[in-house]
Amino acid sequence: MTSLFPRMVIQWEEILNRDKFERILWIDKKNNLVVLFPLTPEVTESTFPSYLPLSDIEEAIRMGNAIVRTVDPYTRTFSSDSTFVKRHGKARDEAWSKIKDLVLNEPDIYDPKKRGALFRSAINEKGISSRTLYKSCRKYWKYGKTPSALLPLMDKCGAPGIKRELTKEMVEAALEKGEPLPKRGRKKIIHDLSPGINLTTIDKENIKKALNEFYLKKSEISMVEAYQRMLEKYYTKIETDGTEVIEIDKAPSIGQMKHICYSEMGLGKKIKARKGRNEFNLNHRSKIGEGKVENVLDGPGFMYQMDSTVGDVELVSSIDRSRKIGKATVYFIMDIFSRYIVGSHIGLEKGWDGAHRALFDAFTNAAVLSRNESFESKKYCAVPKHLLFDKGSENIGLNSDNLTLFFNIETMNTPSFRADLKGEIEERFNWLKNELRTLPGFAKSIIKPRGEKDPADKATLTVADLRSAIKIIIDDYNNNSHLQNYMRNLEMVKDNVVRCPVNIWEWGLENSGSLAYVDYETAIVNLLPRGKATITENGIKLNKRIIVSEQVTKVEEYVEFYYSTARAINEEWFISSGAKIGSSVDVAYDPYDVNILYLVLDDGKKVERCNLTSNYSRYIGMHHSDAVDLFKAEQFETMVRKEQEHQSKMLKNKSVSNVVNEAALKTNEDVIQSNLSKSSQKNGKRTAALEEKFHDQGVTSITQHLKRESAVEEKNDENEEKLIFPRQSKYQQILQLMKEKEEF
Repeated sequence: MTSLFPRMVIQWEEILNRDKFERILWIDKKNNLVVLFPLTPEVTESTFPSYLPLSDIEEAIRMGNAIVRTVDPYTRTFSSDSTFVKRHGKARDEAWSKIKDLVLNEPDIYDPKKRGALFRSAINEKGISSRTLYKSCRKYWKYGKTPSALLPLMDKCGAPGIKRELTKEMVEAALEKGEPLPKRGRKKIIHDLSPGINLTTIDKENIKKALNEFYLKKSEISMVEAYQRMLEKYYTKIETDGTEVIEIDKAPSIGQMKHICYSEMGLGKKIKARKGRNEFNLNHRSKIGEGKVENVLDGPGFMYQMDSTVGDVELVSSIDRSRKIGKATVYFIMDIFSRYIVGSHIGLEKGWDGAHRALFDAFTNAAVLSRNESFESKKYCAVPKHLLFDKGSENIGLNSDNLTLFFNIETMNTPSFRADLKGEIEERFNWLKNELRTLPGFAKSIIKPRGEKDPADKATLTVADLRSAIKIIIDDYNNNSHLQNYMRNLEMVKDNVVRCPVNIWEWGLENSGSLAYVDYETAIVNLLPRGKATITENGIKLNKRIIVSEQVTKVEEYVEFYYSTARAINEEWFISSGAKIGSSVDVAYDPYDVNILYLVLDDGKKVERCNLTSNYSRYIGMHHSDAVDLFKAEQFETMVRKEQEHQSKMLKNKSVSNVVNEAALKTNEDVIQSNLSKSSQKNGKRTAALEEKFHDQGVTSITQHLKRESAVEEKNDENEEKLIFPRQSKYQQILQLMKEKEEF
């Protein structure tokens, strides 16, 4: 049975002919009496305390016709140092001093026969009116029988929540006096031009239409501009001269428009309309009930989060450091229970390749993370129970069915534009950005600010350098960072677990955890990039299609890598006339190491490792992106050299053509001048050949030489012994001249 005490509030059922709420002022168990004060519907000047048998109240409670309110709807609770109490405490104390002796005179104050005399005595003694005294006593009884019940009822002032509208009486009074209708609401400070209007139903509809049409849009125009457009659309008139003017004296004010917007249209609706639902859910939603997820997770491995972001550091090629290659993509995989970053990938790959390589790194890292020696020796992988990722580009091609079928991982997607649903890993990306600020080539923003130097000019690091730097940063975070906002459960508090990712991870593995184990081959087959390789005489050929240039037209090439394995050599795969030549095999490759290729055998049941052949040893130790970068650089150089070669050949051919054309012109001139027949020209070929030979040896022309000799003969007929040549035929003279030349 519920015990009854003074100040309790009794709530009666409607079947009883009593006020709904009554407060117990005094209990006389000896005489089975209870003094009640009605609280509803309203306390008036005729409201006084009344008596009721205690047994009747107890019976009503037992029968379910009345209950004792656990929450007093009329009590007034204030902090002693609140501004309201400090401001009105003096008025409360004065009112309490006037009724204190009267209301504490129980039970006589409740007896109608004695109450009148007590009130008259207090009125004479205190010098106050009976109305004020009765009002203070009723207020004291209604609001909890405490001095604080006498504080002013400021929350009742001004009729809050009640709209100021014209009543029928106000309209009739204004018409009777011949005055304009009174303006409801706050009066303007300056109202000489227009005191304003009372909003009609049409005005309210116009305001709502204008708000929906102009203000509640993603263009986010201001309220002032929306008000202007409302005036132009709904409150204009055409003058006699055809001019359109705004009737400002008949239009609502901008204050009235704001009042309708803020009072009748929810704040959430306004934000969604102006900024969009995604922005509202991300930055303006209510966060009630959003607690710490670590307290509902079953230890390490229960849930991983995966996400990627563009690295903020400009990079250079590892082959030619003078060449800039842009920014890498950073992938993180984090265990949510411990905040441990279990896997990562930093590379130029985007989408499928990068995401799966990060998963492969996270799963194979389990040998170290689980502290299990047998696990490391048997080459197993540790996988989580749940994997959470968004719908970003890193998951295009990510086959969730494979993760479920082969790893028994339940995958989950966050909605678009809801980075807050994976806030733990998003917070790590913000932290990483701060860590990378001191590196050369760091880009503060995607778009270079005006006047700032291009961060690519300071680029120094390669992909491998950035990968090493981020690995050091991750190791320091995992082993040394203090998670200030991490909320430990009671078991962790009892065990005094340090709020550091590695400590939480290790404690979780010892006390719970959801990591499962799969074999290493399964991870290789289902996570590493897959492809087809061809068996040739030179080895197992892996082709990768790449884009060499997109300057004018897209130029595509295939970079080739050749591998070998003991199995292929023993089974004579590479003999040119063998049955294996030209056949294809399924392979998987590790983007981190070109030297490694995995043969996928027996429909994925087995894998066998292959290594590069000796002819391709220059790629050993290279990342696939570096090898492709080297090939692209060489192919691009070949393209440039071919263009130069074509240009050089063109100039050579033009020069040769000029020589031929000039010689042809001279030859034609000599032929025309000689006026010889074709047969004579043929007979003169031997003489011409000899002429050319003498010309090369320094004799300009045999014909000229013979002419000179003939002149000498004619001049010295008398002295034949002095002639250089005896009289001989021209042919004999030429032979003699050649002989002398050789002896000389």
